[in-house]
Amino acid sequence: MPTHDQIADGLRAGFAAGPAGSVAAVHAFLRDGGSFEVRHVPPAPDDGTVSKEQFLAHGTRHNGSSDAAAFRWEDVRTEVDGDEVLLTYVLVGARSDGEHVRVHARLVWTIEDGCIARLVVYVDRAALQDAPG
Repeated sequence: MPTHDQIADGLRAGFAAGPAGSVAAVHAFLRDGGSFEVRHVPPAPDDGTVSKEQFLAHGTRHNGSSDAAAFRWEDVRTEVDGDEVLLTYVLVGARSDGEHVRVHARLVWTIEDGCIARLVVYVDRAALQDAPG
């Protein structure tokens, strides 16, 4: 079973590698056959319980889009706080309307029994419009 520090290191490396790397990193720490809770602040239409398979399909489709190719993640950092792994980054790129954006994001991953059990995403979704998440 991975430690919280190992999960933090894996998430940081995955997110630093870009959208595809982030999907692979998260997928590696999800419980086989299980699900986890996803919540956004402010709330988003896709909030709710997601299975490992649903996450992989959504992440691969969304982060593999042409819109996602216009973005990169900078200054990826992680910190372990009890049963939570805090991950922050700056999403940098150009939206489909051509506007360049730099948006700070904070993801809080709750870890239970060596697996991701919950994710809370703090980000200004309106500023991102069509950016990868």
